[in-house]
Amino acid sequence: MAKKSAAKKEKDAVQQRAATPELLKTVPQVELKDGPVRKYIVSDPTPELFQFRTIGSKSDGILMAIVALFAIVTRFYDIGFPKAIVYDEGFVIAEVSKYFNKTFSIDVFPPLGKMIYYFVGKYTGFDTSYKYHPVGTQFENASVYLPERYLAAGLGACVVVFFFMTLRASGVSRPIAGIFSVALSLENSFITASRYVHLDAPFLFFVAAAIYFTKKSDNLRAGSGRYIFTFTHAACLLGLAISTKWAGLFVLAWVAIVTLWRLWLLAGDLSVPICRTVKVFIFNLLVLSLVPAVIYFSIFSWHIGSRTVDGNDSILMKPEFRSELYNNTVIKESFADVVVGGTVRLNNIGMDGGFVEAAPAYYEAGSKQRQIDLRKNESVTTDWVVEYYNRSGSTPKSFENLKNHEKIRLYSPKYKCRLHSHDHKAPISQHVDWQKEVSCYGYEGFMGDPNDDWIVEIDQDLSEPGEAREFVKAIDTKFRLKHAMSGCYLFTHDVRMRTPEFVMDYEIACAHSGKYELTLWNIEQDQPHPNSPKNPKRVSYKPMSLKDKILDLHAKMIEKAKVRTDKSSLITFPTTWPLLEKGIPFWNGFARQIYFLGNPAMWWSVSAFIVLFVVAFVGELIFWQMGFEISSNPQFINFHIQVLQYGIGFALNYVPYILTTDRHHLYQYLPAYYFGLLALAHVFELVYSFAFKNKRVGLSVAAFFLVVVVVAFFRYLPLTYATPWTVSECNATKLLSSWKYGCEIYPENYRIYQKMDLTNYTKAGTKELDKIGVVLH
Repeated sequence: MAKKSAAKKEKDAVQQRAATPELLKTVPQVELKDGPVRKYIVSDPTPELFQFRTIGSKSDGILMAIVALFAIVTRFYDIGFPKAIVYDEGFVIAEVSKYFNKTFSIDVFPPLGKMIYYFVGKYTGFDTSYKYHPVGTQFENASVYLPERYLAAGLGACVVVFFFMTLRASGVSRPIAGIFSVALSLENSFITASRYVHLDAPFLFFVAAAIYFTKKSDNLRAGSGRYIFTFTHAACLLGLAISTKWAGLFVLAWVAIVTLWRLWLLAGDLSVPICRTVKVFIFNLLVLSLVPAVIYFSIFSWHIGSRTVDGNDSILMKPEFRSELYNNTVIKESFADVVVGGTVRLNNIGMDGGFVEAAPAYYEAGSKQRQIDLRKNESVTTDWVVEYYNRSGSTPKSFENLKNHEKIRLYSPKYKCRLHSHDHKAPISQHVDWQKEVSCYGYEGFMGDPNDDWIVEIDQDLSEPGEAREFVKAIDTKFRLKHAMSGCYLFTHDVRMRTPEFVMDYEIACAHSGKYELTLWNIEQDQPHPNSPKNPKRVSYKPMSLKDKILDLHAKMIEKAKVRTDKSSLITFPTTWPLLEKGIPFWNGFARQIYFLGNPAMWWSVSAFIVLFVVAFVGELIFWQMGFEISSNPQFINFHIQVLQYGIGFALNYVPYILTTDRHHLYQYLPAYYFGLLALAHVFELVYSFAFKNKRVGLSVAAFFLVVVVVAFFRYLPLTYATPWTVSECNATKLLSSWKYGCEIYPENYRIYQKMDLTNYTKAGTKELDKIGVVLH
């Protein structure tokens, strides 16, 4: 009887769902069941919910095709203009060309974005000789930039399609999803970000796809085959997003929170067996932690394996890393025995290579003696002769290994002076008392003084076992040099010298404290001592493991990001992003310009809604605590669930930028803005499905919003597509004084554009344009 009763209840439930109006089928019906102690929420979505939230019907197909058409037109329109570098295209295309030449370089972003453009260029006749050029430089070969721009525009159009599918997957009806997707296709900032060879197009594509598959998995029974397939897709796309920009980690955090949200409901569902809940939890944990990591490190492995030729940036890597690159300058073999009287180079461990140099210049302050610095590549100025402290100027007649705790002096044969330290403050780090100046003091015939004395202290843990811990051996022995008079240690750090000719060299000082590894040295020598045996032993740097190479490359990427220089006019503070206080100049020429600026109607609507929702939600919680009844309408509940989830995504992709002091740019706001647009669409869905009994009223509100977006789109179209404009029309669009797009470049009327030959972007063309009063940058 119990079985028949349960079967009857299930049959009644199916019939009730079938009789439910279509609009209510798109939102989950909150189903409460009686448990032994408490009521519980049924967490599994119904099959009908998945059906109505999946793109499968003819109506959905037609609407999605219309959305895609809008997105394609707005992104591909006149995409070949300008035939010149726009914003960061020069950097990205230069990195792409290095894949063809297999030249190693260090970028501040993960490699996948450039790799995608590389694969396109591989089959479209990419000019492999291309090198970096600044903004505005003409492309001589269309194959360098046009196929890549087509790819970026295609990915940008796909973002709009994923936006439509995500709205449908989160319960937004077809009319509202279509209207808002068309609005996104007209969002000026998303258009500009996806028309040029930048990293934002592939990054936003992976982010939008990952969000869609995450929301789609919410409509499936947790643990089912379809759920596993869909959630794994989301994890793969997260791995691709992180491999394009590290900001993808913020989206990964959002997926993890949304997944925990679902697991919390699953754990509270008494109708779900505990073993199933545990299995789903383990699956989600493994997939979210392993799949993106495997994809990320696999891409980096391919990246390192394909960049095998020594380049300018490789000098920043560890010698062990560089030694495996073709045409590298790392010493192939070093004579192992370091003897008194031999010529050596002192290589720093903590800075991943760099030699003590007696520089041509003299200190401008302090002792004003010859400058000592850390040089990243070897030369005659990095050679030093090892001497006994009490036998300066004399060469031992016998073969005498340099021992631990030996007191020595180091003589520069180039400048006839010795490595020296004294009580003067370090030349650059004058604000600290624990660093003292190191100089090269002396002259030909001078035998030195006690301030030239250094004591060798071999690190017993880091040096190779055996003789390398008793005697100084090239490469294998790690040691410190202690100044005999003051007790400080020879030290270097990531502080560059101020003199212009030595901007790539680092300060060397004598430190009483500081990081231990920055006081560690080893020795390289490419010539044996005259008294060495006939077949002296040689040593080489040991090859690095792939794991160590990836870790070393990441460390250098982070270091390079810290010292990256950007024009202050392009940097914005994250607190100004929601207000759209400032855009980014992308390109300027032929009395036209491209300026990265969002559609104000959409941008400010999102910002206002985020603030209002937070205030309203807090108010609802207060009223609920006071005993007031909150609406239990499914549409109202779905609105709160979806907006809360997208609001968390907005916060995770926005707040971290506020908390950091790094350089930031407005385009970094786009992922957070995307989440905000998804949330805003649910406002209009609530108006359409809940606020008014007549759905036409809600639809009219959404249509009016779209009209405002369209008007704003056309108002700022000349900044998006670099179309002709006049100075008066330009000035009329400046809603904020902080919008710094220069209206002075535009003429008073459109007749001047008839005189321009846009195909002749040369120096001669520049002079010709100057004659008619056009500013060309």
